[in-house]
Amino acid sequence: MRMIKTTRVFRPFSIGKTGNCRRFVSCRLPFLLLAAILSMSACDQTDSRQSAKIDDRDASIAELHNLGWLGADAQPLNATLTMPDPENPDASVTPGGIVIVKVLGGWPLDAAQLKAGDVIVRVADDWLPIKEDPTLDLIKAVEDQINAGRKEIEVGYYRDGKFAKALIQTELESLDHGLPRPVARMVDLSTATLKHLARLQTDDGSFAVAADNVDAKLIATSMSGLAFLSADPSASNEFEQSVAGCLKYIGEQLDRFASDSEAAGLDPLTASHVALFLSESDIQLMDEDWLERLGVVLDSFATHQHESGGWNVSELDYTDVDSDAEPSEPSVDILATFTTNQVLLALGVLERKGMTIDNAMIERAMTWLNEQSRLRVPSTVDRRVKALLSAGTAAALSALNCDRNDLLLKEHLAGALDRAHDVLTAPQLGLPGLVSIAIAARQAGNESWLQFHESVKHLAVSLPRPDGSVSDYPNVKRDPLDFELRVAGESWTTAHIGLLISMQSQSLEKLMAIETPDSMIVRDSTGKKSDGSAGMPVLKLDGANTADAEALKKMIMDQLKEQGMDVDESKLEIKTVEKTDDD
Repeated sequence: MRMIKTTRVFRPFSIGKTGNCRRFVSCRLPFLLLAAILSMSACDQTDSRQSAKIDDRDASIAELHNLGWLGADAQPLNATLTMPDPENPDASVTPGGIVIVKVLGGWPLDAAQLKAGDVIVRVADDWLPIKEDPTLDLIKAVEDQINAGRKEIEVGYYRDGKFAKALIQTELESLDHGLPRPVARMVDLSTATLKHLARLQTDDGSFAVAADNVDAKLIATSMSGLAFLSADPSASNEFEQSVAGCLKYIGEQLDRFASDSEAAGLDPLTASHVALFLSESDIQLMDEDWLERLGVVLDSFATHQHESGGWNVSELDYTDVDSDAEPSEPSVDILATFTTNQVLLALGVLERKGMTIDNAMIERAMTWLNEQSRLRVPSTVDRRVKALLSAGTAAALSALNCDRNDLLLKEHLAGALDRAHDVLTAPQLGLPGLVSIAIAARQAGNESWLQFHESVKHLAVSLPRPDGSVSDYPNVKRDPLDFELRVAGESWTTAHIGLLISMQSQSLEKLMAIETPDSMIVRDSTGKKSDGSAGMPVLKLDGANTADAEALKKMIMDQLKEQGMDVDESKLEIKTVEKTDDD
């Protein structure tokens, strides 16, 4: 291609967009024949065409480096790509892109002859949007083609200065086929992931973590064991040996804590993870050894409960350290709320297992959690945190057999589900937060689970590689919790991803609060025994002469706030009905 040097300057002007892909037409200059030139350059924030998009980007969005069953490692295109429009030689387009880093042999992208360095920019007729990470948009576009029944999916890519097309062959079924029952593709995904997890188990039954200490290993081993137990019944027998290894290691460590009077005792966050696994296992409470070991777990909860009612609670300093301002209002203690949610969830599943739980312990913790829910999330913390904390509280309340009509339970669940998509693409409490929102959605029934599935399905198929291993996730700009640093490692990541994918199988009956023993207490959101009026607070209103619906709504909202209930006013409806003789 012959380049013609000229001092004249021209800029393309926008005539419209396809999705988030910009489409331009070049000005035709007299006596100068312009060749269509494909150019790729680093983003320039001074470029008016780019600066608007850069300003809209969310810097916390995770960079996923896996294309799942397509068979490639990839990364987002951190550059501006402008190319001729294949359908209109006089126009150019500026799509988003995904750069192939490595192609796995024998999988769809390899069969379609794509290779490292190729930039995928289009699926069928849809250009990828310009955003920091359009990976999930690529996965969604491919899945939309599968949903439409197509067995050949056209992919457009940029290579060596040219736009080219390739066909991906697939016989896969829709991710939604069979809902709300387990989806076959998801079952296959979770089974492959759990098989990889089983290969990571060490000879003593534990799983390696970043911090080589018992607490960290117990947490990772418990979550791995829980993941194995979550497997679809059709594949559960494949992991019996792995579960037995987890039980062996955990049992030995709990025996050591029980026999060593000088030991510091089990950390409550560690104990909560152990309890989640043991509650779902087939151990029997009539087994004296396991009864004693579970006693170690309950002792940890009783011993470490803070006088405020929560766990891992520090005395908060509400002073703004970085300013000379007056002390600020109290804010949410994030780590303590997360830990307290985990402990209460553990207490709920242990009670479902048949353990006798001190209800006073639960009431103290719920009083503290309710106080926390009315505090603000610090401005320095990402907006997703509150949704994750709400999910943890909703999961704990459901496991503790809180009345499903309780207003606070409904509020926490709604807060979690409303931000499910944001949370899943850029979690701010890491993988444990993702599990919390999955548990809360599953406990709430099919409608909530379908809403959650809609948010998670494209993420789920992008994370596991064909061999069952998973990409590092989440990869967000945040300060991880201390315990996350201790338990970090391949087994920790793999266990959580396998658990998230396989939850649809409903194998975790205690954790999902599917079965409730007849003897179990029905509680309200304060932890107290419910009188059957949960979710229907008695409001004393002098509204006999109030005909105006808005005035009556204000009276109701004021009463609810006085009772500590933060209800979305838009969801409160006032209806006028005619009184009948039967009233």
